[in-house]
Amino acid sequence: MIADRSEIAKQKHPRMDLLVSFDDGRLANIEMQVVYDPEGFYYRMFYYEIRLASRQVVKEKEPYSNFHPVYQIVITDFIISSEYEELVEQFEHRNKKGQSLKAAGKLMQLIFIQLPKVPLMDVKDMSLLEKWSFFLKYFEDEGKQSIIEDVIKQEEGIAMADKIIKYMSQEWIDQLNEEFEQLSLNDSIRMENARIKWAKEEGREEGQKDLIKLLSQTMTVEEISKATQKPIEEIQNILK
Repeated sequence: MIADRSEIAKQKHPRMDLLVSFDDGRLANIEMQVVYDPEGFYYRMFYYEIRLASRQVVKEKEPYSNFHPVYQIVITDFIISSEYEELVEQFEHRNKKGQSLKAAGKLMQLIFIQLPKVPLMDVKDMSLLEKWSFFLKYFEDEGKQSIIEDVIKQEEGIAMADKIIKYMSQEWIDQLNEEFEQLSLNDSIRMENARIKWAKEEGREEGQKDLIKLLSQTMTVEEISKATQKPIEEIQNILK
C-alpha cells in the first residue's frame, strides 16, 4: 500500500474509508492506515468509533436496547504496538479484571488488523481473513506474486478486488477522493451546525470563538469559514 505523507498530514476532518450498514442495523467503518502517527493515532480511532456510534438516533419512547453494535475496523500497514502480537487485535468495554460489560460490552468494538503480522504459509492453510490480509499486504510485491495468484484462484471476492485495482485509472481514484472529501466536509458541517446556530442566536462572542477553536481540531480554516460564514482572516485571528 502506498500513501503520500504530505497529503495524509493535510487531512484534518474525520475520514471514513468505507462505511458498512448490515441488514440487522449494525454499523462498521473500515479504515486503512499506512502511516503511523504515535501522537494522534489512537485518539483519532476512538473518535471515529464514537462518531460511528452517534450515527444511530434512539427516538423518544424507543428502548435503548435498539442501539446496534458498531465496529471500528482499522487495517494497518504497521505494528500498532509491540505488546499486540496477533494479526487481529479486538478491544471492547471491560473492567480491570478483564470482564466484559454484560450485553453492552460488545456494543462498541475497536478492531485492528495488523498486515505485517500476516503469516507466510501455504495458501491452503490460510483462513479467509489471512488470505485477504496477505493480498492487501503483498499484491504489489513481485516476490509474492505466485502466492497472490493462488489466493486469487481460491477466493472469488479477492479475484474481483484484483481486477478492480488493476483497471482503476488514477483520474478515477482522484475523482473518488474529491467526492469523499466533500461528503466528509458536509458531514462535519451538519454535525457542528446546531452548536454554531446556538452560538449565533445567543450572541456570545466568546462562545463563537471557543467553537471556532474546537472546529479547528478537525477542520481547516477554509472549511470553518464555509461552515460559520465568517471571513478567513477573522478565523485566523481567533486561532492565533
